[in-house]
Amino acid sequence: MNDHNPSVVIFGGGNTALAVTRTLTSIGRPIVVGFDEQDICRYSRNCEYRVGHQDYGDEADETTILEKIGEELPGRAVLIPCSDILALAVARSRESLSRHYYVWHNTENELAQLVDKANLYSRAKKLGLSVPDSVFEPTVSELQDWTQSCPPPYFAKPGYSGKPNASLKFKNQLFSSREELYTFVRESGSHSLIVQQYIGSADGNLYDVYGLNDRNGIPVTVETHRRIRQWPVGRGITSYGEIPITHDSDISKRIVENTLALFEGIPYHGIFGVEWMHEKISNELYLIDVNCRPFSSIGHLEDSGINLPELAYYEAIGDTNRLLELKETSSVRHTYWIHFARDLRSALYHKEVCKDVTLSSWMLQIASARSFAFLKASDPLPFVIETLSFFGVLVRALVKTFRNWITRIRQKIDRARL
Repeated sequence: MNDHNPSVVIFGGGNTALAVTRTLTSIGRPIVVGFDEQDICRYSRNCEYRVGHQDYGDEADETTILEKIGEELPGRAVLIPCSDILALAVARSRESLSRHYYVWHNTENELAQLVDKANLYSRAKKLGLSVPDSVFEPTVSELQDWTQSCPPPYFAKPGYSGKPNASLKFKNQLFSSREELYTFVRESGSHSLIVQQYIGSADGNLYDVYGLNDRNGIPVTVETHRRIRQWPVGRGITSYGEIPITHDSDISKRIVENTLALFEGIPYHGIFGVEWMHEKISNELYLIDVNCRPFSSIGHLEDSGINLPELAYYEAIGDTNRLLELKETSSVRHTYWIHFARDLRSALYHKEVCKDVTLSSWMLQIASARSFAFLKASDPLPFVIETLSFFGVLVRALVKTFRNWITRIRQKIDRARL
């Protein structure tokens, strides 16, 4: 491929990168640059997978890896980062990377206003948008004062996933008591730590606005998404969802308006997903997170009639005619999406604890799904690998349960002998 028909480099592997590669089959076979030899993208026929540090040196940083790949390409490629930390790395080195890539026109500072939750929540409050009651980088003493008016449970998360030197690397760790939270901060510190009061209104009341902004920060397209179920329940990733929202037009309208307000004044360029939570008692909409990059269920949007990565590709290379043509021929249709392995666990929890799912209703929901996390006839191996991995986890859990059961029986026999 050349500058008239550029290739695509997807930066960061995993489920999100796999979903993006599958939306770009009409353009070509992207290069996926990941950091795991066993990444799910390795098994896809839709991409060429490269292990960043293995193929380009253990000491190479993200920018160096991209520059080395860029030097090997016949022309400039469209670069799509697939995580917060990698999107920031691309923005930080935008000028040098522009020699080899079409990159989104964000500065690191502009991106940090949306990606880092401390900045994001401060901006949201100034705009009059609601955010969960939160405290940033608290000492134990500050936590003790704050928790007096905020009863447990609590969520803790870093400013963004993978933030360097953060006390917590992954988001949405749940603390069920004050003392459990105090102990964590005493032992691990609170660098870049955000603690929030848990709002118990999660599965079925979490929504996303997905979209693409052009290089002037003007929306090319936006669409709504509802997380009907998640795994882990209440704090995880969508396991069963719908596009667009159908049960409440008022919520759909409000989250789109709030999302557009959030981007005013920041010329964000690229694909985005903005997460909102609806608290049913107060009817309040809370801003939860902003992803300034693709998301793992982006294939759901394509199956619903809107191909964001393809739109982003033609916007990035400046092909306005093709971009307008795609916009005019794209129309959203209602579609359910399911991630089998996650949703089995989520549905079992809802059945046993929430009592709002039955086996028959779950089977009907599976039958109604027309979009799937891994299942794709033209690219079957990732689904096979994911399914085998899931059953491996299931077997290990069953073995552990069986061993615990045997141990309890032996203990009862020993006590009986005494």
